[in-house]
Amino acid sequence: MDATFGLVPMLVISIIVVALILAYFVFHNWAK
Repeated sequence: MDATFGLVPMLVISIIVVALILAYFVFHNWAK
């Protein structure tokens, strides 16, 4: 139970980080 409880926030954070990086690259390429 503790393992899954600790794994979920890390998964959510990693997804948010990847989404932010993708959004940054799309915005950076679109701005040119």
